Amino acid sequence: MAIHGNFASDAGAVMFSTNTSTSTFSCNAQTSASKLTSTCPASLWSNNTVSKNTTLALYGYGTAVASLPASIVLDVAPMTNYVSNGNVKLPLTVYVLDQGGLNVTSGTLRASVSVATAGNNSSSGNGSDPLLYGQTEAYADPFGVITITDMMLSAVPGAYTLMVSLPDYPTTQVPPESRPLTVRACTLGEVQPSNDTCMTCPVTTYSFTPTASKCIAPCPANANSSGGATVVPALGYWHSAPNSTYMAACPNGGACQGDRSALLACQNASYMPLMTSGQLQSMPNNCSLESAVDSTDQLSYMRQQCSPDYYGPLCALCLRQDSSGRAYGRTGTWSCQHCRHRGTIIAAYAVSFVLVLLFLMYTICVTIRENSEAWESDSHNTGGAELIRVVTVWLQYMSILGNVNIPAPGTVHWMFSVASFAFSSITSGSLSLDCLIRAGPLRPALKRLLVHLAVPVINLFLLSAWQLLWWSRSQLRRAQTAFVTNPVQSAPAAFVHSAAPSQSASAELRQRLLVTLLAVLFYYYPSLLTNAWSLFACYKVDRLSGVTYPQNSRAAWAQGYWVSDMTLPCFTGLHLNGSMALGVPLLFLVCLVIPLLPALLLMQHRTHLDSPFTRLRLGFIYHPYK
Repeated sequence: MAIHGNFASDAGAVMFSTNTSTSTFSCNAQTSASKLTSTCPASLWSNNTVSKNTTLALYGYGTAVASLPASIVLDVAPMTNYVSNGNVKLPLTVYVLDQGGLNVTSGTLRASVSVATAGNNSSSGNGSDPLLYGQTEAYADPFGVITITDMMLSAVPGAYTLMVSLPDYPTTQVPPESRPLTVRACTLGEVQPSNDTCMTCPVTTYSFTPTASKCIAPCPANANSSGGATVVPALGYWHSAPNSTYMAACPNGGACQGDRSALLACQNASYMPLMTSGQLQSMPNNCSLESAVDSTDQLSYMRQQCSPDYYGPLCALCLRQDSSGRAYGRTGTWSCQHCRHRGTIIAAYAVSFVLVLLFLMYTICVTIRENSEAWESDSHNTGGAELIRVVTVWLQYMSILGNVNIPAPGTVHWMFSVASFAFSSITSGSLSLDCLIRAGPLRPALKRLLVHLAVPVINLFLLSAWQLLWWSRSQLRRAQTAFVTNPVQSAPAAFVHSAAPSQSASAELRQRLLVTLLAVLFYYYPSLLTNAWSLFACYKVDRLSGVTYPQNSRAAWAQGYWVSDMTLPCFTGLHLNGSMALGVPLLFLVCLVIPLLPALLLMQHRTHLDSPFTRLRLGFIYHPYK
């Protein structure tokens, strides 16, 4: 039988079957109802159409054979990590197929959605039944597509099943279709006002406790928050972890000037659990939230808190080298600056060392000369030595001020730099000793300290050797001339003046070495004192009392951290060993031995301070005083 040009007003242009399972369709071979027109010869089936009317041609279905609705198809995958917060929608797209597998586009197509607790749901029996609200029913459009866009679920965390059915058809004819759904628990940045609701904390509030009933407000002092679990320090402040709520003021506020909007973006991408689509966000490519406190990685969150040339706790460490290869060095207790060329720094330190050595030589010779003149003429003329003392004390004060972060004009900082450089201390400017220190197992701060302590020792050794050499040559001349007088009166008195004629050779040498020792100690005393106490200089970072989430702090060592290296906790491990082995002997030297040495010498000769011998040896200590 051939059927051509047949028109149906609703469904089945050739045939409508109420039960295709009981019908057999065959042309040349047996086939199914859905493949009837494709397997039978075109000469038998052609120009057959189905439509209610010509203006709504898409309503009809089944150009050959159609049947009753038989199944439901859901165009949605199993849903996981759904958040029950009253905002996230559950979109569904539903199709209805007839017995032949054709998409039904006519008749009454109404879908209804319900929810049931899964059998292995751990939340079952807690008294909170799941509730679907919003758009839980919908009718098909002209294409036979049923779309649900405004449906939400209120439920405690657990596993559930969404059931879609056609209420206008018996379930024996059209069985319901189901999809599994998992409601996740609240995450960081959310709170749980009720057991079936997760609420994201709004702007200026935050929370790190998903089981809390409300957000914490306001933000911690000196911090900003965009909501959720974001807490970012204000400019000039630093915190020891992304979730630490204590904002420590940076001693050098200019070092803590990292891009705060980048920090917020980093935390948002990591903490905010959902995008508007309801999917978990992934980490951004330009941020690593989980990083060490002293990370130098420019992508790490901790590093991005700091200005470009700083890193570490309170941004107090100098970056040895940035991504462009530029090196930085310490120029003060809390400040850094880019390094000059290595050769320039070495030349500057060499010149400084020679000038200081010559200055000390001149100081020693002038002191010995004036002592001898005081012995010979019984006078107290100490103008040259006194002027040297004034210059030395001025340099010492400038050096101390140069190591303190105080705002001052450039010309004043230049004086600080000159004075600090004279004592081989940490320099202001771009001639930092750090720029010469190579990486190695010993920490840069310890290397820097050892260099500062070695310079006075080296100068004392060289000056003592110079005195021994001068004394040896003097004795040789005396032996040759057989005179016990000053052998070189015509030479510049500042450098070759002999001691008093009545002194023995050994007494003269002891006097010169004593003056040399006291001159070096007097010159380097502030530097030695500063370096000795610096071993015990500690700075506390995190405060635990009165702070929310104190357990999140990562720089809360009770004794603080060594100022010279803020990654080193004080009075434990390496710092304890160093401070005991080096710091205690140094403090004994600079706080007891050096001050008491001249005092003991004067006390020993207190009854004859005006004697020529005492004035010759110790007069430079007390001559300036009236």
